[in-house]
Amino acid sequence: MAVPKEYLDWVAGLNDEPADIEDACYIEAHAVSELMDWSPGYSHLQQTQRHVWDPASGSVIFDDTTNWDPDMANVAKQVHMKLSEDPLLEIQFLVDDQIGQVDQPNFDGWTVVRWRVVKSQDRRGELLHHDIIDWEKRTRAGNVTAQSFYSWHVYKPK
Repeated sequence: MAVPKEYLDWVAGLNDEPADIEDACYIEAHAVSELMDWSPGYSHLQQTQRHVWDPASGSVIFDDTTNWDPDMANVAKQVHMKLSEDPLLEIQFLVDDQIGQVDQPNFDGWTVVRWRVVKSQDRRGELLHHDIIDWEKRTRAGNVTAQSFYSWHVYKPK
């Protein structure tokens, strides 16, 4: 099954290289010390990623997580994103709101509860994607939330 046309700008083609994760990468200040070991983009190694269309699930999945923390790569490989739209902002984005329901390793008590991909532009006006990860940690005092994100440019042919 071919990639539906509305997903073409969001996924790698059959002959596209994985995209390098680049700056900017971000984790909310109150969670940096606990999440930086797992969050993509915070490694001293060059990390890559690639989203592809999965006809079996009718969603966008990961097929490359090179040099990621193995536990985080395992979570990413369970992500199934669908196209959604924010009518107020008039933007489209990919989202998996169900990732918090899958078994995950212990990230010092944190769980990935949502994964989104949005588009923007870099300072040169080139298309830039951001994967935004929503985290939640249950504590006795209540739930704590945090966001992290990493950026990557469009896929390039091999």
